[in-house]
Amino acid sequence: MCGIAGATGKDAQNSVRKMLEVIRHRGPDGSGISFQDDIAIGNVSLKITGEKKQPITNGGALTYNGEIYNFREIAQTLDLSTDSDSETLFKLIRSKGIEAAIRESDGDYAFAYMENGKISLVRDPAGVKPLYYSTGNGFAFASEKKALIAIGGTDIKALKPGIC
Repeated sequence: MCGIAGATGKDAQNSVRKMLEVIRHRGPDGSGISFQDDIAIGNVSLKITGEKKQPITNGGALTYNGEIYNFREIAQTLDLSTDSDSETLFKLIRSKGIEAAIRESDGDYAFAYMENGKISLVRDPAGVKPLYYSTGNGFAFASEKKALIAIGGTDIKALKPGIC
């Protein structure tokens, strides 16, 4: 179990830091934040596979909670040598796009991908991993509602399974 969070607006980085503190129990093995302009995403991680730190960045940025069961097969098709499902997901998104990544990934996950001033939120098609968002005090998302409440989020909703 990991925790992910993100926010937009002039205070996005501080908002993400606050949310990650609230959900730190979800990931005792590390944390990180990435930002582009007025968008920030971050995570607290619990290592299950691989040693890759998050968010993963290189042109875009990915913060991820979950497990991709077939990541080794996907990595092989991408000519990627890794023991990390998050690194594989990042490369798959960069190579083929988010929709293809969802179609090819067998697992349960929630993630945010940020690129060119745009953020995409995704839950696995079955909706196993939680992901909530709020637009009441600017746009923000997190793995747990209480993280959004901590930054004054209102009108909190669960993201529907699939792509947003």
